[in-house]
Amino acid sequence: FFCTAFQARSNGLPGALEDAPRALGLPIRKDTRGKELIRLLCVPEGTTEGDKRTYFDTGDFNKDPSLLAEMYEYCERDVATERGLVDYMRPLTDLEWEEYRVNEAVNDRGIKVDVDLCRAAQQYAEDEATAINAAVRSLIGIDKARSPKIAKWVQANIDFELPLTDTGNPSLDKAVMADLLEADRPLIVREVVEYRQLISSSSVAKFRTMLERADPEDHRVRGSFIAAGAPTSGRFSAR
Repeated sequence: FFCTAFQARSNGLPGALEDAPRALGLPIRKDTRGKELIRLLCVPEGTTEGDKRTYFDTGDFNKDPSLLAEMYEYCERDVATERGLVDYMRPLTDLEWEEYRVNEAVNDRGIKVDVDLCRAAQQYAEDEATAINAAVRSLIGIDKARSPKIAKWVQANIDFELPLTDTGNPSLDKAVMADLLEADRPLIVREVVEYRQLISSSSVAKFRTMLERADPEDHRVRGSFIAAGAPTSGRFSAR
């Protein structure tokens, strides 16, 4: 199996077919019309409202002859672009291809996820957030520690101006909170900022992602690693 994207990344180039030829200044480029053609021809017909798409009962695809002809030309151009790109790049060594094959073996086998731990971590974070919000509510009467009202409350209870966000509101980013905790502030301000800091660091997004990507049958996540995913160093990266 020959992966042009891996060859490009191993040569310090972008892995995407639309970017690598541009980086090399090649005359042939990927057709940017492709994404629109795929949307028009490769998705069953239906209607979209907001983020929800409803497909028609027939599940038919668009068979417009002119669009299909355009799609064939797009596919041919993709192949020509990829071939041209390969000709301009340094061929890879056997060792580099062996690294790629090992990476794909890991991707096929998958990485075992402790789904019980992931669910427990999510529940723990939810319980912690409930406790933190209750503590903030009892201290200053604001329901949620993540509320923008917290920054405004802090601003009203200190004697200097907080930096502003892009929307013009007082900022409580990590650096600002660290500053507030290091200096001599009123105890209640320190407590509120500590609660805000705690709830800001209690992200469980990674656990949620692992649960979403784990195979429901064997709890393994597959296809996670990209060989030479960081082109400048050649190291592996994760999706």
